[in-house]
Amino acid sequence: MKLINTRIARNNESTLGLLSADGMKFLFVIEDEKRDVNVKGKTRISAGIYPVIFRKELTPLTKKYRAKYSWFTYHLELQNVPDFTNVYIHIGNFESSTAACQIIGNKAGLYTNNHFRNYENADNFKPMYLLISDALNRGEKVSYEIIDWV
Repeated sequence: MKLINTRIARNNESTLGLLSADGMKFLFVIEDEKRDVNVKGKTRISAGIYPVIFRKELTPLTKKYRAKYSWFTYHLELQNVPDFTNVYIHIGNFESSTAACQIIGNKAGLYTNNHFRNYENADNFKPMYLLISDALNRGEKVSYEIIDWV
């Protein structure tokens, strides 16, 4: 399975992307802003292709998701991201929730101070998560490519 996040808009605060799965538009992605120097919790990851795996650890965030979603097992993690660790694909509304993660949602827009934000993220998290986790459970390789248009 190939996931592609095409970054389509950015400003000094955040980045907006379109996520497709095997060529079909799926969701919006909110990330931190682009920076020349990595600032922990405030910088988006570099464009590139990253393998996706389950992070098979019971972190506090994993426990929180399991308590909320009966179908959730482990977080989906992007591997081999230069200068970053624990980069997940998960739900969230604002770039302040990312810490370099890929925050997904069904709708996107702007809020205070021109920050991009997601709407209806929980509605589409389940089908996206199950699509990827089913592929991983079948032994299929899953990649996550980030393309910079901006």
